[in-house]
Amino acid sequence: MQKMGLSERKATVLVGLSRSAFRRRLTGESTAEADAGLRGWLRAYAKAHPRWGYRRAYHDARAEGWEINHKKVQRLWREEGLRVPVKRRRKRIGSSTAEAPSAGAPNTVWVESA
Repeated sequence: MQKMGLSERKATVLVGLSRSAFRRRLTGESTAEADAGLRGWLRAYAKAHPRWGYRRAYHDARAEGWEINHKKVQRLWREEGLRVPVKRRRKRIGSSTAEAPSAGAPNTVWVESA
């Protein structure tokens, strides 16, 4: 266009390319590079705060000045493989593995004595 002094419309007609395809970004210019800074921030955040999830990361990212929404944070969090480890449940104190006694007659109630 610059060399021949043609407009965008005439240049795309000559080449046989639609104007929308001409304006489309190349795959190397995708938004993945635009999110690289946020991805790095999320990885550092998850490492510094292993018990906090993406919801809290979203609010802290907004507080630091990132202009993003929660859906993008959730998507990037999942793509980076970040997870909050699941807490293991403890056994309840005093629970028994033995079966509870059954009532011997109707309207009989078993009461634990203290």
